[in-house]
Amino acid sequence: MTRLRADILRQPAEWRGCLARLRGSSAVLEAGRLLAGASEVTLVGIGASGHAAQAVASLFTAAGRPVQVADASELLLQPSFRPGSVCLLLSRSGRSVEGVGLSDLARRQGARVIAVTNAPESPLGTGADLVIPLGVAYDHAVSVVTYSALALAAGLAASAATGRPVPDLDTAFDGLEAALPEWIRSLEAWTPPSGPAYFLGRGSGFATAQEARLLWEEAAKSPAT
Repeated sequence: MTRLRADILRQPAEWRGCLARLRGSSAVLEAGRLLAGASEVTLVGIGASGHAAQAVASLFTAAGRPVQVADASELLLQPSFRPGSVCLLLSRSGRSVEGVGLSDLARRQGARVIAVTNAPESPLGTGADLVIPLGVAYDHAVSVVTYSALALAAGLAASAATGRPVPDLDTAFDGLEAALPEWIRSLEAWTPPSGPAYFLGRGSGFATAQEARLLWEEAAKSPAT
């Protein structure tokens, strides 16, 4: 049992805990109010957090609410924000230079910042207008639990903003947990092909493909696109 495998297998339990803490919480409801009333919504992250932002964007667009997704390092170059803008900024540690710098820039220009982070005491958390704390245990190295928890928490905020009901995630988590033993047996008998890996997806699946590519490079140490 590697630490990475242990992080993967504990995800359903972490999701249940995160969902129980955040579903209907004051932080999520207030985030929904701010996002619903925003003149423009920008979902921001970098690396795995950026992929989670891509996944959540599809929840807004499915509800007919246009949003933009931006890399934190690129958005730092934006000269101004539209009045009434809200940035939903996703960051596992809340300490990335790009995320903290963007939060400061947005607030100086009058935009509201909602931080989704596992570290509410971080520079991003303490400087944001509102914080949605994940409350999950950190991964040992490669981001697994913290990535999926970011997407879950930001997804709850998207649901609150658009009025679309949260699906039956508890049943989905149970089904996933039941499927894990068979998946593990299948993968243990699988030989990955040589050469680079290609991951395909569209909509929210595109974000999954992007995160799979990152995991492949970070954990499998093999080229991927």
